[in-house]
Amino acid sequence: MGAKDVKKDVVDPSVVGVRNLCSVMEGVKRIIHTSSVAAIRATKFENGKVFSNKDWCEDASESSNAYGFAKAEGERIMRAWAKDRDVRLVTIHPSIVFGPVLHKRHIEGSMSYLKHFARGPPFVLDVHINFVDVRDVAIAHVNALDRGESG
Repeated sequence: MGAKDVKKDVVDPSVVGVRNLCSVMEGVKRIIHTSSVAAIRATKFENGKVFSNKDWCEDASESSNAYGFAKAEGERIMRAWAKDRDVRLVTIHPSIVFGPVLHKRHIEGSMSYLKHFARGPPFVLDVHINFVDVRDVAIAHVNALDRGESG
């Protein structure tokens, strides 16, 4: 990520944001928390590894993979808060999300990758991450309301 101030621009929005949410959710009994695969997927892992909510991105830090670090820290805060209050917490870990945007300012997020790739030369993307349609993420949230297991 090209953040000038990683703590202010990447870490704090996630960590402070989750703390702020927790401070106003007293009495809530069920939460669907949208995290990221970056919270549970280490930068280096064995090919074929299946990740679950028992995994953490242990090799992330503010200086290396700040986004994964921020998402993991935010999720740890949310899990601890929910556990202390016996709140049913279901966490969804989407990867890179694409799809129709609600507002043109959202073009600067994941969709900017598509714009960059479409304008450049042909390439092979050597990454180990999946892409998911925003509509599928929305369906996952709806399903989590009815069938999601805490974790």
